[in-house]
Amino acid sequence: MPEIPFLLENLFLFLPLIGGYIFARNWNRTKWYSARWEKERLLMNSAISGFAFTGIAYLLIHAQPSIHCVRFLPCLTPWPMDFEGIHYLGLSILSTLIAAVSWIPLNALWSITKAEKRILQKEGTLLDILVDDSVRNRKGVLITLKSGKVYAGIVLSAASPGHSLPMIKVLPTYSGYRHKKTYRIVPTTNYSQSIQDIDRDCKILYNRIKEKDDEALRLRHEMKTTSDRQKENRIKSLREETKNLESQFIDLVAKKNDLGILIPVDQIVSISLYHPDIHAKYFVPLEKPPQIKN
Repeated sequence: MPEIPFLLENLFLFLPLIGGYIFARNWNRTKWYSARWEKERLLMNSAISGFAFTGIAYLLIHAQPSIHCVRFLPCLTPWPMDFEGIHYLGLSILSTLIAAVSWIPLNALWSITKAEKRILQKEGTLLDILVDDSVRNRKGVLITLKSGKVYAGIVLSAASPGHSLPMIKVLPTYSGYRHKKTYRIVPTTNYSQSIQDIDRDCKILYNRIKEKDDEALRLRHEMKTTSDRQKENRIKSLREETKNLESQFIDLVAKKNDLGILIPVDQIVSISLYHPDIHAKYFVPLEKPPQIKN
């Protein structure tokens, strides 16, 4: 079968492409773009990245004779340019390995938050900017869907690129629908009271955790001068109580987030920032339309 030797002889051409693809999909600065690139463009950019890492691997292999062994560490066998009789296979494997792991330290220097901010400024649509504002600053939004359903609340997470059906997650304060004739909002479900009750209980748990921590800190400070078995036991008891309270707090926050509703982006007709107090005070529905004077 002539195809197998051909593939083996040209394996060095394909491995860097795989390494470039792994790098582009995982580096914070390119992962958003790679999820939205068309197949041809993704292939081209993966090839460019693979070529760049092949150049780095080539320089490293040729620099090996000038690299001396480190004291107290064993000398490593020089990395070969060829491998198992296949030209440039060693070079290809090394470039792929470098590409497959180099995104890890680079992500430490270029955080996902920094990358998202840069991408939002350069590539973000008005919808992306508005949703990001709601997520970061806990601002309310008012969403109308194609079905006429309406949700008011806070966006918990924005749509991830690259998904066949991008969605946003909203923690609603109330939901309803648009009247078919007047298009005014008719509220049907009130989530705000439940959310307020959960927030209240979360605050109570947080304050109890802080009280336990403060008491334990005070007791540890007192024990710096004198040893007291009773205080040691009390500190252990406080530690266990704090652990249980923290578990309850985390569980309650998680359940609050479970109230979120996933909304497909392609079903959104309109979305705007929403301030209930402002709308209630300054946007009172009119019984009759205003008269326009010439």
